[in-house]
Amino acid sequence: MPASFEPDAVYGYSNTNYLLLRRLIKNVVGYSDHQYIKEEIWRPLGLKNTFGSP
Repeated sequence: MPASFEPDAVYGYSNTNYLLLRRLIKNVVGYSDHQYIKEEIWRPLGLKNTFGSP
């Protein structure tokens, strides 16, 4: 599929990398990215009122 615009001309948002990262985390650690982020980032930082969409 060709690009929708020339480089540095405009900006287009995509979730593709986040979807890939979610799948990689699940395959590597064996459980959801939401649980991983909760255990490895939020808890060690003491973030008790931080939430995400599983």
